[in-house]
Formats: sequence, C-alpha cells, structure tokens
Amino acid sequence: MLHLKLTQWIQKIWGISPIKLDFYRKAVTLPEYESLEFLGDSLLDFIVADYLVNRFPGKPPGWLTKKRMTLVNENALAMLGAKIGLDNIAIFPPTSSREQITTRVLGDMVEALIAAIYMDQGIEVARNAIQKLMELDKITEELTMAFLDPISIVQEYLAHKGLPPPVYKIIKVSGTEHEPIFEMEAVCNIDGHSVTSRGKGKSKKEASKEAAQEFLKKIKNFKMQTPEKSLLSFSDKKNILEELHIFLSKKGINLPVYKEIESGSSNNFIIQATCEYKGNLFIEKGQSSSKKKAKQEAAQKIFQKIPKN
Repeated sequence: MLHLKLTQWIQKIWGISPIKLDFYRKAVTLPEYESLEFLGDSLLDFIVADYLVNRFPGKPPGWLTKKRMTLVNENALAMLGAKIGLDNIAIFPPTSSREQITTRVLGDMVEALIAAIYMDQGIEVARNAIQKLMELDKITEELTMAFLDPISIVQEYLAHKGLPPPVYKIIKVSGTEHEPIFEMEAVCNIDGHSVTSRGKGKSKKEASKEAAQEFLKKIKNFKMQTPEKSLLSFSDKKNILEELHIFLSKKGINLPVYKEIESGSSNNFIIQATCEYKGNLFIEKGQSSSKKKAKQEAAQKIFQKIPKN
C-alpha cells in the first residue's frame, strides 16, 4: 500500500513512472535521504545554471548567480516541498517523528528526489522534471530575493511603514539533546493588532527565518498605513536607506556596500556606497559631519542614478 501511494504521488507530481522505486523511497525516508541529497544538490545547481545561461544569454555571472540562488536556496526549496505535499509522503522509521520535518529537511528531500530521478532515469528526465516542477519557463528578470534573507526583508518592509522589526523569541525546544528542534515566534504590533508567526528549525536562526517567511505571508495583504510619499521621493532623507534597500531587494539585487573613506578631518565623514545593478557599477560618496548622514547622502545619490524600470 505504501509503495502504491508513493508511486502514484511521483506520477502525479513529477510526471514520472518509477522504474526502481527504492531510489524514491530512500529519498523520502528519514534519515536515509541525506546521502541522495548530496548528489541532488549538485544536480539542481547544474540544471538550473544551465537553464539560466541558455534562457538569458549575455547576462553577467553575478546576475546569473543571484537568480540561481533565488530558486535553489533552502527556503525556496522548502516551500516547493510543502507545495507538492512532500511532508505528507515522507516516511518515518520508529526512531523518528513528524516534528523532524523542518524547513531544511523539506528542502533537502526535494534535492534527494532529484537525485533519485537521475539515478532511476537519467539526466534528461531529471532536467525535464525540474523545469516542469519549478516552472522555469515562467522565470523572468524580476525574481524576488525575499527567500534569501526573510528576516532582513521583513525588517526593511516594516521600516518602510515606519514600524519596528518583530521580536523573535523561543517558544519550544523539542527533539533530542544532540538534535534539538527549535520553535521560534515572531511578534509585531501593527496598527493596534498583534501579528504573530512561528517557524521550526534545527537552529534558532533557521527557525527564525521560517517564522519571518511566514510573517511575510501574513502581512502581504495586511492593510497598513503607508507614509504619504512616493518610494522614489527623496524629500525625507531619514528613510532613504530603507527605501533604497527595499527597492533593490524587490529587484533581486544585492544591497550596496558602504565604506568609510579617510577625510583628513575629525568632524567630517565621507562614506562611499558601491552597488552593482543590472551589469552596471554605481559608486557614490556622501559627506557630512555625521556618519549616518554621509551614508544617507551616498544612498540617495545611488537611488537617483539607478534605472527604476
């Protein structure tokens, strides 16, 4: 019965009729999936990189690397695993429990299944399965970076709304002494309402990321009061850093690198901001009697020069 259920799931989700079902059984069994995950990780990187290079010819390596990261990072793969019901098909030996299906495990199992497909039916079938499941044909230049660092994205999004970041706290620790499972809660007061989300992981950081990702989902359609000014307005320099960082994050661009430059004066600071945007390198300087204002000025100059379309 178990084999029949697994076979039907593979056919429905991956569009494949298994030849050697044991490969797939191993890929969804704790902790057996770990050896296949190692191979699947390399296969996924290769197949996605190959697709992007052919889909977007002429793009610089940095751009391609960021796009690949949006597709194959831990959180994106975990969401894919949840979407296809991987947590419901997972097999648990007597020594394991459902609590061990964390964000990391879901993502690793997706990679293990890719390895299983490759070992069972070869590279081309694996390539086609990945392209179909990840809907690579729908990928455009506007890939979000939200999954890369959801904690930062949440913080910058709330800052743009004039709100403080969520408070993260441990709710529960389960599992074993050597393999603990942390459950973290993110809490933030928005317009008089307490918004909370939770996440699990093998570390506090992993659990906090999952909580932040869930927080993003909750506030996506939450009606919040936004300051009456355009995202591209520079009249309020106080929030220019948040505006620039949110804009770049939505475009899938790394945030600027800020560096202090020797000014020769104890009461005069010069901050240099460097940002790579769509193959172009922008370098601007800000100068003021305070480091914060110098940084804001450099960020403002960057924001004024980068294309907004």
